[in-house]
Amino acid sequence: MKTRAFRFRDFGLLSVSSLLLASCGGGGGGGSSSGGGSTAPPVQNASPGGIWQGRDPQGFAILGVVAEDGRSQFIVIDGTPYTQYWGTLTTSGSTVSGSNIQVAAGVTYFGTATLTGGSLVARQTFTGTVNYTPLAGCPATTCGASQSFPLNLTFNSVYNQGGALSRIVGNWRDNETGQTVNINSAGVIFAQEAATGCVINGQVSTINTNFNAYSVTYTFASCRFPYNIQNGTTATGLAFVDTSVSPNNIYFAGQYRVGNSAYTVYGAGPKI
Repeated sequence: MKTRAFRFRDFGLLSVSSLLLASCGGGGGGGSSSGGGSTAPPVQNASPGGIWQGRDPQGFAILGVVAEDGRSQFIVIDGTPYTQYWGTLTTSGSTVSGSNIQVAAGVTYFGTATLTGGSLVARQTFTGTVNYTPLAGCPATTCGASQSFPLNLTFNSVYNQGGALSRIVGNWRDNETGQTVNINSAGVIFAQEAATGCVINGQVSTINTNFNAYSVTYTFASCRFPYNIQNGTTATGLAFVDTSVSPNNIYFAGQYRVGNSAYTVYGAGPKI
């Protein structure tokens, strides 16, 4: 039987899918030129940072967040629990790649993926090929088969709204349950899930205050059976705030492991 993980992952992510309808924009990374006959500086590695959007080959919406340091998180909006890909991307010039990308949905760990042939136009487009390998021994009915598929994403300028800690401070409401998630002025997170008993304590930290991506950790305690497997575990992930709408909306996603199983949490909701 597939157990249901902490409902924070049901925080209403579909409301964030409205971002997928927003106009893409945002300024591409600026280049520098040299004068006076001097030699032009070497080409810098393009930043993969951004809020990225697109669709997979089956037509499901993809929402991705990549921090300036390459930490990445992509969610395929394919029906709850949504499939997540997470890992670290690296760039060399305009080429982007990733290895050992973890793939899971809720309490089901599917396997790993790599990103090859990636091409990046900073703050504009992100393309490549995702190569998926299922967990050894996992039946195809659960984890599927090895496959490769194209990735074609465009940049959403919400990422340029800035990442000051003050933007994410406040109370945020779970769209599904009405639960309140509090983030205080020091970035400390607190929430309690009435349906599971889970008490969540965590921390939001800035990554680069020029860009709208935050580092998030949250630890679970006091969860009742069957959710008690989460007690003492810590999820790590990314968050962003959409300040282009009123009230502002928040997006969280994270991942944690219990033994050989992967768990994912994610959600979105308005500021209250």
